[in-house]
Amino acid sequence: MCRKEWHTREDFLADRTMVMDGYQVNRRRIEEGLPPEGILLFTHRTKRCGTTLGIAASKFRFAE
Repeated sequence: MCRKEWHTREDFLADRTMVMDGYQVNRRRIEEGLPPEGILLFTHRTKRCGTTLGIAASKFRFAE
């Protein structure tokens, strides 16, 4: 891990070295008839890093 820090959601999303690699669904919630509330997977693609981060999709909801 390179210890890079993003101070805002906008900084994180604007960083071209962060690549969204996938989405991990919460199957248990689906089986219970609830919204999945899964995890978005991002990889920090730099020569010094390569760490994959899992962030709850709910953290990316924007205010209306």
